Amino acid sequence: MRLRLKHGSTAERTILGDIHGLAILFTEADIYAGVSITGSVSQSSAAQFCVNPHFGVAPNAGLTGSVLFGG
Repeated sequence: MRLRLKHGSTAERTILGDIHGLAILFTEADIYAGVSITGSVSQSSAAQFCVNPHFGVAPNAGLTGSVLFGG
Protein backbone atom coordinates (compact mmCIF):
# COMPACT_ATOMS: atom_id res chain seq x y z
CA MET A 1 0.00 0.00 0.00
CA ARG A 2 1.32 3.43 -0.88
CA LEU A 3 -0.18 6.84 -0.10
CA ARG A 4 1.20 10.11 -1.46
CA LEU A 5 0.53 13.42 0.28
CA LYS A 6 1.48 16.51 -1.72
CA HIS A 7 1.31 20.24 -1.03
CA GLY A 8 2.54 23.05 -3.25
CA SER A 9 2.37 26.75 -3.94
CA THR A 10 2.93 28.67 -7.17
CA ALA A 11 4.20 32.20 -7.75
CA GLU A 12 4.35 33.96 -11.12
CA ARG A 13 6.08 37.31 -11.57
CA THR A 14 6.78 39.67 -14.45
CA ILE A 15 10.49 40.47 -14.59
CA LEU A 16 11.66 43.32 -16.83
CA GLY A 17 8.81 43.74 -19.31
CA ASP A 18 8.33 40.59 -21.44
CA ILE A 19 10.33 38.22 -19.22
CA HIS A 20 8.14 36.13 -16.89
CA GLY A 21 9.25 33.82 -14.11
CA LEU A 22 7.28 30.93 -12.64
CA ALA A 23 8.34 29.22 -9.42
CA ILE A 24 6.74 26.20 -7.74
CA LEU A 25 7.72 25.24 -4.20
CA PHE A 26 6.52 21.78 -3.17
CA THR A 27 6.62 19.29 -0.34
CA GLU A 28 5.45 15.69 -0.52
CA ALA A 29 5.67 12.47 1.44
CA ASP A 30 5.20 8.85 0.41
CA ILE A 31 3.80 6.70 3.21
CA TYR A 32 4.04 2.97 2.62
CA ALA A 33 3.34 -0.27 4.46
CA GLY A 34 3.32 -3.94 3.60
CA VAL A 35 3.85 -7.49 4.74
CA SER A 36 6.16 -10.17 3.38
CA ILE A 37 5.69 -13.85 4.14
CA THR A 38 8.46 -16.42 3.79
CA GLY A 39 8.48 -20.08 4.64
CA SER A 40 10.12 -23.44 4.17
CA VAL A 41 8.91 -27.02 4.24
CA SER A 42 11.18 -30.01 4.75
CA GLN A 43 10.65 -33.72 5.36
CA SER A 44 13.15 -33.73 8.23
CA SER A 45 11.74 -30.79 10.23
CA ALA A 46 8.50 -28.95 10.86
CA ALA A 47 7.32 -26.27 8.49
CA GLN A 48 8.57 -22.75 9.27
CA PHE A 49 6.93 -19.48 8.28
CA CYS A 50 7.85 -15.86 9.00
CA VAL A 51 5.64 -12.78 8.67
CA ASN A 52 7.61 -9.54 8.29
CA PRO A 53 5.69 -6.24 8.41
CA HIS A 54 7.39 -3.13 7.05
CA PHE A 55 6.44 0.55 6.86
CA GLY A 56 8.05 3.90 6.26
CA VAL A 57 7.85 7.53 5.17
CA ALA A 58 9.87 9.02 2.31
CA PRO A 59 9.75 12.87 2.42
CA ASN A 60 10.69 15.07 -0.52
CA ALA A 61 10.75 18.85 -1.07
CA GLY A 62 12.00 21.15 -3.77
CA LEU A 63 11.72 24.21 -5.96
CA THR A 64 11.06 24.07 -9.69
CA GLY A 65 10.46 26.88 -12.11
CA SER A 66 10.85 28.41 -15.52
CA VAL A 67 11.70 31.72 -17.16
CA LEU A 68 9.69 32.72 -20.26
CA PHE A 69 10.95 35.29 -22.75
CA GLY A 70 8.28 37.04 -24.83
CA GLY A 71 8.56 39.32 -27.73
